[in-house]
Order: sequence, then structure tokens, then C-alpha cells
Amino acid sequence: MKQALKTAMMDSISEVFETMFFISLEFSDLDSIDKYSELSTGNVIVSMLEYTGKFSGHFVLCVPEILLKLITENFIGIDINDITEQNMTDTLKEAINMTGGNTFTNYDSNIEFNLNIPKIIKQEDIHKLNTKAKFDEIAISVETIDGAMCVQCVFSQ
Repeated sequence: MKQALKTAMMDSISEVFETMFFISLEFSDLDSIDKYSELSTGNVIVSMLEYTGKFSGHFVLCVPEILLKLITENFIGIDINDITEQNMTDTLKEAINMTGGNTFTNYDSNIEFNLNIPKIIKQEDIHKLNTKAKFDEIAISVETIDGAMCVQCVFSQ
């Protein structure tokens, strides 16, 4: 199950970020999202999307602010100098929503998953999310020309 979910995540990340945001990507594995937090520099903005279904958990998407500005510029089509914080957080929430939903479609389109409303959280609060006794994690680092982002899926059955 974990490998199939990881493959679905990678396919989804590619489809969403290359098609919707015009960002070229390269993947690298992480043991955990904590490794990304140790490596990231600058202001990182984080969104979270909880879900329920055959299994439940949440997605986390961490993007450095400079990369998020470029993604937002590509997505909404306004000059990077005119992008507001609200534009960036709305784009980040839409990105995690599309990535999460597409991951489950790629994983198994016959299983129903319910996605909650995405929200913005603080980077230092990520570790507080993983407090369930039995959970598993997939963390994928995504390298771009303009910086690295991380997508995490935490799940329990």
C-alpha cells in the first residue's frame, strides 16, 4: 500500500505542479518531513489538508516563500511584485487540495476519500500533527530551479 501511495503522490505532484503551475521538478526521498525542516532556509509557508476514507490522515506541503511567489505568479498570472500574502496562501491551499485529491484518484479512483478544507499552519507545528500512536509517513522532497519544497502524507488505518 505504501509504495502504491508514494507512486500516486509523485504522479500527482508532477501533474499538478508541471501542468497548473508550470514548474519543472526533480524528486528525492526523505526519511521524514523533519529532514526537510532541517535543510530548508528562509521563510517556509506550510499548508495542511486532512482527509478521511479507507485510511485517514493529512497532507502537508512546505514551500519557501520565494518559490511560492513564482508558483503564484504562474498560477494567477499577475506580476510577481503585485502578489500579496493572501494570493500566496490561497495558491498554496489550492495546490495541496489539487495534489491530495489527485493523489487519491491516482491511488484508486474507486475508493472515496473526504478532503477537509486546507489551512495554513506554522512550520514548527508540523511535528505536533504526528502524535497518533500508529501512523506512517511518506515525505517527498521536490527540487526546482528556484528552491526545494516538500510534500508529506501521514496516514493510519
